[in-house]
Order: sequence, then C-alpha cells, then structure tokens
Amino acid sequence: MWLPRVAVAAVLASIPATHGLPSSPVDVVSLSVDGRFESPLGFGNARPTLAWQMTQSGDCNEPVCPSDRQTAYEIQAAISIADLEAGHFTWQSGQVNSSAQNALFGHELSSRDRVA
Repeated sequence: MWLPRVAVAAVLASIPATHGLPSSPVDVVSLSVDGRFESPLGFGNARPTLAWQMTQSGDCNEPVCPSDRQTAYEIQAAISIADLEAGHFTWQSGQVNSSAQNALFGHELSSRDRVA
C-alpha cells in the first residue's frame, strides 16, 4: 500500500508533495487549502480543509497500478520545509485508512501561524 504524504503550505504556494519519498508511479497534485490552489495566505478559517488529487506519473505494466485508487493517506505539517524534511512536525494525521482526498487540518490555527 502506498501512502501519499500531502504537504500543504499556508505560506508557500507550492511544495512537491512527494518530497523525500521514494519514487513512485503516483504523484499527488492539485494541492489546495479551502479550495485555494495559489497563495493560500490570509484565509479566515482557523481549521482549513486540505485537499489533493492523485495521478499516475509513469507507465504501469502491472495489472493493478498503485494509482488505481487511494486506500489511505497521511498528512504531515511543520513550520517550515526544513522542519518538514527533518521530521519536526507541528501536526501529523497518522495513517488514515480512507479513499477521501480531503481532510480538516488537525488543530485550530492562530493568526499568523505558518504551516508547510
């Protein structure tokens, strides 16, 4: 089972979703915060909805490819990309067994909070 790591930024508009993961025939694309794809800065929701889509990134010669359906996800959030890469998370969803491609942020954000 392949788990996409979804990185949504409240300050940085675009972060490679598969950053730091082994190569996979699946990409996580169309990251959004409360439906906003570009510059999700200054939104008024203290607990925004994070959303994503999955797409096959390469040829798949197997009868069932990992991109056929999502069975679980894990969201990891940090103050910066460096903290995200180092595993210093401000919130981590843990593995959620679900085909849903959206989730509420794990806790309420305060004014001027930064999340990567």
